This record gives sequence, structure tokens and C-alpha cells, in this order.
Amino acid sequence: MVFLSSNSRMLLWLIFCVIIVTASELPAIQLEREALVNTSWWNNGSTVVTSDHHCKWAGIECNIAGSINGIDLERYGIRGDLHKFNFSSFPNLEFLKLGSNYLSGRIRLQVGDLPKLSYLDLSWNKLSGTIPPEIGSMKNLVSLHLGGNWFVEYIPSTLGRLTELKNMDLGSNGLVGSIPSTLGNLTNLRILNLSSNFLADSIPSTLGNLTNLRILNLSSNFFSNSIPSTLGNLTNLRILDMHSNRIVGPIPSTPSHLTKLNALDLSTNQINGHIPYEFWNLKDLRYMNLYRNKLNGTIPTNVGSLTNLTSLILDFNQLEGPLPQVWNLKNLRILSLSNNSLTGPIPSTLDHLSNLYKLSLHSNKLNGSIPHELTRLTQLHWLDLSSNLLVGQLPITIGELFNLESLDLSNNKLSGPVPSGIKSCSKLHELTLRNNSLSGSIPQGIGDLPKLNILDLSFNNLKGEIPIDLQIKYSPWNFEGNKGLCGKVSGFPSCGRRQVCGVQLQFIIPFLIIFIPAITLFAFIILGSLFLFKRKVKNSKIVPRSTRNGDLFSIWNYDGNIAFEDIIEATEDFDIKYCVGTGGYGSVYRAQLPSDKIVALKKLHHLEFEEPTSIGSFENEVRVLSKIRHRNIVKLHGYCLHKKYMFLIYEYMQRGSLFYVLRNNDEAVELSWFKRVNAIKDTAHAFASLLHTNNCSS
Repeated sequence: MVFLSSNSRMLLWLIFCVIIVTASELPAIQLEREALVNTSWWNNGSTVVTSDHHCKWAGIECNIAGSINGIDLERYGIRGDLHKFNFSSFPNLEFLKLGSNYLSGRIRLQVGDLPKLSYLDLSWNKLSGTIPPEIGSMKNLVSLHLGGNWFVEYIPSTLGRLTELKNMDLGSNGLVGSIPSTLGNLTNLRILNLSSNFLADSIPSTLGNLTNLRILNLSSNFFSNSIPSTLGNLTNLRILDMHSNRIVGPIPSTPSHLTKLNALDLSTNQINGHIPYEFWNLKDLRYMNLYRNKLNGTIPTNVGSLTNLTSLILDFNQLEGPLPQVWNLKNLRILSLSNNSLTGPIPSTLDHLSNLYKLSLHSNKLNGSIPHELTRLTQLHWLDLSSNLLVGQLPITIGELFNLESLDLSNNKLSGPVPSGIKSCSKLHELTLRNNSLSGSIPQGIGDLPKLNILDLSFNNLKGEIPIDLQIKYSPWNFEGNKGLCGKVSGFPSCGRRQVCGVQLQFIIPFLIIFIPAITLFAFIILGSLFLFKRKVKNSKIVPRSTRNGDLFSIWNYDGNIAFEDIIEATEDFDIKYCVGTGGYGSVYRAQLPSDKIVALKKLHHLEFEEPTSIGSFENEVRVLSKIRHRNIVKLHGYCLHKKYMFLIYEYMQRGSLFYVLRNNDEAVELSWFKRVNAIKDTAHAFASLLHTNNCSS
């Protein structure tokens, strides 16, 4: 008999134990090797084999006995059908991470497979079919990540058996039905993500049992019930996201118990009622989004107590009343309250929001002026106050917003000039001031803004020349509706002095105001003299007023002025589309003047300009019609004799000529024989009046 020392016996015992353990692992190791050999997608060019032993492959971990206990091949570009993978070949597997690859097919899993698995990540692949109910048998599972696949049908109720589970992500799939109430058994759960599915019906009240929950994301589904009051039990919750559902009813006050809440998103639902006053006691809240609901009432005055808030988004609701006066939110970056029914002035105390990045108050009923204190918000990049009832002038200090990138003040009642200091906003890429009552000229510095690519100054009372660089860069619609603007822009007059057929407007208007009485008296004296000495008067000649370049033209008797440029602009230089008829020696055009009054223009054909007979006919028509006043003869407003144009300006007859009426069947029927006889009589009287006037002039 051989006697061994105590140390030798201990060493022998250790060797024996290793042999026993290794022997017990041999079947598993053999299965693992066969599984790895038979699964061709393991080595897809990304996995590097360093030796013949699988434990040295990249992404493979083994225990002391050489059995695989971990596979981590996340983002390895692996492709293939997971249905061919034999999970039972890895009985010692503790974690399996195959997320963000290109795996497809169904998961083939049986009860008893992977008994030691604690971490399963198959997220963001192309897996399909149903989530295997057998996953509920993995008692040691702590993390389950199946999001971002094509799983359909229902969430297995067996997942409620995973009592050790801390993270569950089933988001971004095609899951339908309701949330199993058994998920309320997962009391160790920290994260639950069921977002972006087709889940519907009610949110189970049993979720209120998940008192260790930190993140609850049920967004982008079809939940249609109200928010369970039991969610107020989730006192450890940091993030509650239920946006883009069909949730109805009021917000329960119980979520105000979530004193550790950092982010709340209930946007794009059908929630109604008031914002609970208690919400403003959530001191740790940083993000609140209640966008696009049916909330009403006022914004609670204690909003200033949320001192950690960085984003407050309440757009597209039915909130009303004035804005709170207290805004001590030093950390606030986004304040968006647009598309509500808020009234009253913009509080000057908004300047306390010293870190504000975006301020959106558009589409409300705010009135008063824009507080100049807003220009102290030097961190502001986005300011939208459009579609309100704001009046007064733009703050002259607006140039102090040197970080501003977008400014929209359109659709208000703002007046006064555009501050020249706006050229200091060098980061501005959008400036929209349309549909106000702004006056004065366009500041030259606007064209120097290096990043400006959106500009809308239309429908104001701006005047003067459009800056040259703006004429080149922007379309006419950016300036339309400003009748006082000029420049080389389509639809706008040139910036030379506008004339009223040879007489400058700024001189003729005061002249008419001062001398009309004297002119009237003088006219009566002249008419009397003509009547007494008519046989001694020579044939009258038209003495047109001279203008630059030797052009001859005159217009009278139409509100004191008709601008030559207005006529050319109204007809787009006598475009054919404005032509309403052609006469013996000219064409007739319809022109709508800037005063909105409509006149008819009889323009000689261009080839007849040099014909003495045509010019004689023109002068004769002017001489006769300028003297006659008869209800059956169209009224002459004036004429123009120009080196390029020769036309008469008549009163516009809305229903057209007798020829037009007679050739139209419907109109001809309406013109009865009685009316036709009267028309002939009126025409005869008109001719008689013309002959009488012509004889008196001879």
C-alpha cells in the first residue's frame, strides 16, 4: 500500500474533480462544435478564427471547461436564417447578443433550451413570425431585447413569468392586441418598451405594480382608453412616453406623484380637460410635451416653479387666457405655445428665460406690442410671433438678437419701419414680415446678411427702391402688395420720377388743391367769351404739354391724375390678353388701375402712328369728345400722344358693345324690340349732339 502525504491527497482530489467536470462538459462541447460547424453564417468575413479551437473565435466566450457560455456578435454584419440555429446545442449559454445584424426567419426555441441564459438580444434584425412563448421558461432571464424586427401577432402572456427580468424591449415590431395583464408580475422591471407597434385596447392597470420601473414607453400605438390612475404608483419612474396614441379623457392628477420624473410626453392624443395644477410640482421635470391634444383652460400660474424644465411644448391645444407673468425658468430652452387661443399681451418677464433657444407663440390672439425686453434673449435662435393681433413698431433693438436664425412676425398689425439694426443679425436665414402695415423703405443692410435665404416682405406699406441685391436674389412675390416699391422687378415700376402724362405728381396735386377755385372761375369766363365770339375763333388745335424726349401727352378729368406708368403696367404694355375689341383704326383694351377703377383704352395700331390721316382722326376724336357731355356717348377721361403710344382713355362699359349683345343668343333674346327701338332713338340723339358740337366748333 502506498501512503500519500496530505498535500498529495489534496492535489489528487483536485485532479479528479477537474476530470469529472470536464467529462460532464464533453457532450455539450461536442454539440457546440457541431452547431458552429453547421451554421455557416458565423464566419462571414467579420469573425476571425485565431485557431482551430472555437473558444478563440472572435465573439465567443467559454467557461473553464471550454464550453461556450457567451456569444457577442452584435453589429457583425451576419446574415442567414436563424431558424436553422439549434439553441439546444448551447446548454451553458449565459448571454447571446446578435443585435443589429441581418438575421431573418423565425426563432426555433423549445422549453428547456438555454436554461442558464440571462441576456438575450436579437434586436434590429429581420426576424419574423411570433415571439416564442417558450421564452417565458427562461427563469434566469434579466434582459430581453427583441425590438426592431418583424414579429407579429400577440405578446405572449407567458412573459409574465420572467420575474427576474429588468429590461424588456419589444418595440418597433408588428405586434397587435392588448398588453397582457400578466406583465404586471414583473416587479423587478426597470425598462419596458412596447413602442411603435399596433397594440390597442386599454392600458392595463396592472402596470401600476411595476414600482421599480424607470422607463415606460408605450408610444406610437393605438391605445384608446384613458390614462390609468395606477400609473401614479410608479414613483421611481424617470421617463413616461405615451405619445401618438388615441388616449382620451383628462390627465389624472396621480402622475403628479411621480416626483422623480424627468420627461413626460403625452403628445398627439385626444386628451382633454385642464393641465393638472399638481403637475407643476414635479421639480425634477426637464421635458414636458403635451402637443396636439384637446387641453383647455389656462396655463397654471405656478409654471415658474419647474426650475429644471428645459422644454415646454403645449402647441395645438385649446388653451386660453393670458400668459403667466412669472417665468423664472433659467434652464428653459424651448417654449412652444402656438396654435391655441391665448390672449392678452406678451409678458415682458419672458426676458428672464435667459437660456431660451426657441420661442413660438404663433397662431394665438395675443395683442399689444412686442416687448423690447425680448431682445435681451441673446441665446434666442428661433422667434415666431406670427398670426396674432400684435400692433406697434418692431423693437429698435432687435439687432441685439445676434444669434437669431429665424424670425417670423407675419400676419399681425405691426406698423412703422423695419429697423435697420436687423442687419446685425448675421446668422439670420429666414425673415418673414408679410401681411402687416410696415412702412418706410427696405433697409439696405438686409441684402448683406450672409445666410439669409428666405425673405418675405409682401403686403405691407413699404416704399422706395428695392435694394439691388434683393432684386437679384429674390422673386417678385417676396415684395408684392407694397404699392410704393419700385425697381427692376417684374410687376413693379421703375424708380424714375412717376409722371402724370408729363406733369410730376408732387407738383400737380398741390397745384390742383390751391388753384381749382381760380381755374373754375377762369373757365367760365373763357366759355362765355367763346359763346360771344364763336364765329371769330379759329379752328382749335390740341396743344399738348411737352415732356422729356419730346413726347406729347395729356390726361385730365379722372380724379386729378392718371399715371402713364400705371396704364402701361395695368395692360402689361398692351398685352393681347387685355384686348376686348378692334375698331377701324385701333384696338380697345381693358385696364384696371391701382385705384381699382377700370377704364377702356383705345390704342392706334402701331403702323398708323406715322399716317397724317390717322393722327388727324385721333385729334378730331379728342377735340369733339372732350367737349361733349351726353348720357349716350361714352365719357372720355383723357388721351396720350407719345412717340411709342397713341391712345384714348374712355369710361369702361361693363357689358360690352351692341354688336356683342346681338351676336350672343341669350343676350339678344333679353334685348326686346322695345329696347332696340329705344337704343336706336338714343343713338340718333347722340349723333345729333355730336353734329351740333362739331358745328359749334367750326
